Amino acid sequence: MDRIDRTKWMYNIGRTSTDYLKRLEEFITIAETDQLNKGSTVIICPCKKCMNGKSFKDSTDIRNHLIINRFMRGYTCWSYHGESLTDHNPGSSDSNQLNEEDSYISDNDNFEAMFEDIEDNVDEQYHEKFEQLKVDSEKPLYNGCTKFLKLSAVIKLLNLKANNGWSETSFTSLLELLHKMLPEDNELPVSTYYAKKLMYKRGKPTDEDSDENGPPAKVLWYFPIIPRLKRLFANAKTVKLLRWHAEEGKKDGKIRHVADLVQWRTIDNEFEDFGNEGY
Repeated sequence: MDRIDRTKWMYNIGRTSTDYLKRLEEFITIAETDQLNKGSTVIICPCKKCMNGKSFKDSTDIRNHLIINRFMRGYTCWSYHGESLTDHNPGSSDSNQLNEEDSYISDNDNFEAMFEDIEDNVDEQYHEKFEQLKVDSEKPLYNGCTKFLKLSAVIKLLNLKANNGWSETSFTSLLELLHKMLPEDNELPVSTYYAKKLMYKRGKPTDEDSDENGPPAKVLWYFPIIPRLKRLFANAKTVKLLRWHAEEGKKDGKIRHVADLVQWRTIDNEFEDFGNEGY
């Protein structure tokens, strides 16, 4: 299996998908074989948190880490698990290729985290649109493109439009020009209208009792607080920062942190158990 194939399943598909889990078992088999060949009692974990810096005796721990955290970026040659860098993908272009893949992977990882957090909160009537967003978030801008996904490219361009105050007419002209410059099979929309259609947009209500103006055309996605807190407290470095105000913050009457506000102290006094849980 070459590096490009591994990039697709290691970084660009869901970690609970059948294909990812199947390929993951192939990696576990290779890792266990390398463990036996080396006569070692442990297996190195290549997840994004351990980054080949921690080892575990049970391969189940490795499997769980790679499902929860995914593989560390750029680890398409399993050199810590018995593979040779030169045998796997020879040539002098490896470093450049990896750099290109990283930008692709980074966008996809951000989208994946967002989709995982909000998937259970999507109304049934918007489920089809949500699924299409997920497809666009994994689709390359054009065949062979490793720098941009369809959704990430459109979002970056729309951000440029908003930040620079471009009119819809000028933005459409830019999209038309870029579409012609890119390969013929590119997925870039050719107008502002189609670019905005990729974004989440709710339709007007059909209920007679509903507000005649309908719901807002643009909706801000937000992360549910409980899953977000779980993610924050799962990282030891982040936990230290979250607890700074309680463990290291100065109590001299000056406001340096939101925890120094009267409102925060009122909540601490009224809900002592809740406040102590964060400490």
